[in-house]
Amino acid sequence: MKEVLRLQLLPTYAPRLIAAFKDRFGGIQPPYLELGLIQHIDLDGVGDEDLIGVARINAITEQGPWRWIDVVWMWRSTRDPEGKALQIVRTSEAELMGGEGRYLSEHNPAPWAPTLAVAAIADLDRDWRMEIITSLIRPVGTAQSRRHPDAETVGIWQRDAQIHAWEGDASDKTPKPAWRTVYQLQWHEPRIADLPETDTQFTPYGSKSK
Repeated sequence: MKEVLRLQLLPTYAPRLIAAFKDRFGGIQPPYLELGLIQHIDLDGVGDEDLIGVARINAITEQGPWRWIDVVWMWRSTRDPEGKALQIVRTSEAELMGGEGRYLSEHNPAPWAPTLAVAAIADLDRDWRMEIITSLIRPVGTAQSRRHPDAETVGIWQRDAQIHAWEGDASDKTPKPAWRTVYQLQWHEPRIADLPETDTQFTPYGSKSK
């Protein structure tokens, strides 16, 4: 499966990483693929040998920062094996390339790239077909006490969650069957940093502003 993903995902995402970091951090080394998760799932409840996983297309820059694109993918065993069996559920590419400059800026860059995970798989609407819940985690900046500059710096990060449902099938008339995002949870910091609001200095990654 890793070789299948390498052949199908690297030609799509590696050129985008190379182009994005061409003039930043001294360029990047050749991107490579890692398979962080692979799990069996019977998506339609009919005994199919479907697979779901997270693939990471890595790029190490010449000046050190490490960036990647995470891809949540689904392998549908009943589909045409020549490419159509592989389906993309969600990627971290939009946040990496956008992200208010926190990942591409060479000034105070984020220490790591946005990270995508499969949070849950469940038949939420009881239609005998599984939905997939993914979560994207992104570092946004640091917070520190103004009165005590030697105090510990607290990293601030946010996460979201999305519910994805498969819409359409080869047997119906859906124009473009695909995984669709049917619900998105608001971005949030999942904890409370013990810093007084009036005494806290926040520095966003990729920005000189505070």
